[in-house]
Amino acid sequence: MQSKRVWMERTLMQGFLKLVTIVSLAFIVSACGFHLRGKVELSKSLSNLYIESTDPALQAKVEDVLRFSGSTPVSDKSASSAVLQLSDINYDRIVRTVDSRGKITGYTLRYRSKFEVFDKAGESVLKSAPILLTRDFAYDSQQVLLKEDEELFLREDMEKDTAQQIVRQLGSIGR
Repeated sequence: MQSKRVWMERTLMQGFLKLVTIVSLAFIVSACGFHLRGKVELSKSLSNLYIESTDPALQAKVEDVLRFSGSTPVSDKSASSAVLQLSDINYDRIVRTVDSRGKITGYTLRYRSKFEVFDKAGESVLKSAPILLTRDFAYDSQQVLLKEDEELFLREDMEKDTAQQIVRQLGSIGR
């Protein structure tokens, strides 16, 4: 009977210590500023952001990153708390290397964009420097379809990186 009681007390104590450890770790992680990768805390003034863009692919990626960060992109400019204007969006590829026969063997892919944020009154809140991303791309004329898919993947990756950079810069507003 005595050993059963000791066993129960020990089990309860171990459970209590596990609970205290878990709660302590949760407090430590939250106190150090930990948050999920890619998630940016945005000010309340950007909670309902309207996006103007000539590039629907970049706009969609920015909207996705904003949603992940807790903001709600709106489709009606009059219902927005601020306007994000994406401009000067340009994708191009530059010949990087050529073989001895004059065939292209590599490109440098470039993705450029700018953005500006306006408040409800139309005043500029944040104007960005141009964002320029580059990727080197090895090209093989014997594998055209494969290389087209690879280039498309790299372009989408650059759009995603650009969207994340934009939202990270938006995180500086209101701090």
